[in-house]
Amino acid sequence: MNSTNDFQLEKRMTIEEGVKLLEDAYKEFDMASNMAKIAKGKTFQRYELEMNLIRNRVNNIFKTCPQLNSYIDYKDVFFNSVFFKSDLQRLIEIIKQDLDK
Repeated sequence: MNSTNDFQLEKRMTIEEGVKLLEDAYKEFDMASNMAKIAKGKTFQRYELEMNLIRNRVNNIFKTCPQLNSYIDYKDVFFNSVFFKSDLQRLIEIIKQDLDK
């Protein structure tokens, strides 16, 4: 992790900052997930690692923006790879709708 990301994790961020970072992470996760579907061998493993790193980054975003935690209905499985892709997108949409009100 570089010093810029370290600084972001040390300070509390606003929900607007958090949702922007979540959107960026989702786009990266979606691309890696789609590429992993057609990859084989070491290339597949690289995409799996990338998706794990993105899930960890999203977890850190939630830690630095506690307001986001109230949007997660089932915290014990949210970061599970089975739920993460579809649920993160749904969560981002809900947060953005609330911010637009």
